[in-house]
Amino acid sequence: MGKHLDDNDLNGYIHQTLTDAQRESMDRHLADCPLCRARVDDARRLQRQIRLELDATLRQVQPARTRQFNQMRASLPQQRQRALWRFHSLRMLSGVGTLGAVVLLCLFAVYVLQFWPQTPTTQLETAAPSFFAVNWDDTTPFAQGLVAGEQSILARLPQATVYHVDVHIRDDLRRVNGRQQIRYVNNTGQALDDVALRLLANLGDSQLTVANVLVNGRIAPPTIVNTSTISVKLPETLAPGGAVVLEMDFSLLVGRSRRTFDGALGLLNDVLGLAYWHPT
Repeated sequence: MGKHLDDNDLNGYIHQTLTDAQRESMDRHLADCPLCRARVDDARRLQRQIRLELDATLRQVQPARTRQFNQMRASLPQQRQRALWRFHSLRMLSGVGTLGAVVLLCLFAVYVLQFWPQTPTTQLETAAPSFFAVNWDDTTPFAQGLVAGEQSILARLPQATVYHVDVHIRDDLRRVNGRQQIRYVNNTGQALDDVALRLLANLGDSQLTVANVLVNGRIAPPTIVNTSTISVKLPETLAPGGAVVLEMDFSLLVGRSRRTFDGALGLLNDVLGLAYWHPT
């Protein structure tokens, strides 16, 4: 083999999809080519880093064993109807003058919930979510997916990042479009001038892009750091314990080959796997 390894050769070598003859030929080439050996070492190092990050993420958040997808799918239409009914009912109540006392009571309750400290040391003041009629600190949706022994973890959610996502999957299962709001709390212990978002789908052969990024309702064009990371400049420095709301459109083009991101994102045998499918 007289030429350097291209991307297909490199992926085949790393993922062990080559024939014995092809692999033997590449081994001979690598023995004589320090440039290609360096590329193989870099690819293996990136693969190990990705797996370490995934293992760390999965250790932090494990789905409840008792939560079955078929049960969730059957209840989704009813939950959507209840949410829509609640939303429109509140809008009607706010427009009826004869129920002024009720409106004032609701406004007072919203005010208390928004500014009441969730922990002894931190009081979060962020924009209200606009996608759903659900307060940022309402943990009810998460409680339904936890066994009784794990319910106590909800007490720590006020300091966790919260995602509200409105998503549409095309019928061909190749395109996922959506818009999301993120309530981000600065738990780093130091002031931040920007926030990094990971586009992990781009580490495979899928393509994840973002557009129309807002921070607390203000335009904030992102900066591309690398293939899988963007940086969003904050309009004001975010102090430790402070919070901001990021909003953005995103679009995912699902890759067509089987060499997807660690096998977790892709379409195989008409089954769509959607891990790491939105900016995080």
